[in-house]
Amino acid sequence: MSASSSSSRADGIVQIQYPTGADAYRILEQIGGGARATVHEATCVNNDIRYSGLVSIKIIDLEQYSAADLDDLRRETKAMSLHSHPNFVGSLCSFTVDHHLWLVMPYMAAGSLQSIVSSFFPDGMLEPCIAIVLKETLKGLSYLHRLGYLHTDIKAGNILLNHTDNGSIKLEDSGMSVWMYESSSIEKSSSLSSSSKMRLTDVCRDPILDCARGYPRLKHRL
Repeated sequence: MSASSSSSRADGIVQIQYPTGADAYRILEQIGGGARATVHEATCVNNDIRYSGLVSIKIIDLEQYSAADLDDLRRETKAMSLHSHPNFVGSLCSFTVDHHLWLVMPYMAAGSLQSIVSSFFPDGMLEPCIAIVLKETLKGLSYLHRLGYLHTDIKAGNILLNHTDNGSIKLEDSGMSVWMYESSSIEKSSSLSSSSKMRLTDVCRDPILDCARGYPRLKHRL
């Protein structure tokens, strides 16, 4: 059975708690995926008007994860549930169905920047458009940095757009974010291969804190 309610954040904004059960959603079509997960367009079948509209659901196959990877996934899922920023994709709720983790997120109707550029801007976007995308993306990245995380996988495929809500632009956490003051996490992320040649790794550490923790001094920063 699924359950739903509303909760209030410390800032007084009421957030809707989406139902946590597969029977509360209708899968419409698959819109993406990879080796360990698929992403679907879906709708909440709850009759409550608060749940009207589309959502995206990332269905993760837990059997494809090692024990260590499951711990990382658990932390990432928890972190996503805490994210609340207009330029960052957070999760609406998450729950397990058999050996799959369902991650319910806002539906970004226009898709990724990568697909938009490939389909409509084969010769590249105009500079004013690029400036807008960068400005909104950096707002989301700044928010993540303030929480103490590095994204580590900034690329067009992880920048999502929605033309149904005045053109919002959100940075997606691809599951590769790390705690910026945990050297083992940063070293692990640096060894991961990228799925895109157009990938940037955000480096945003405080030089004073670097020295205090014994980290090498960084010469280049984003």
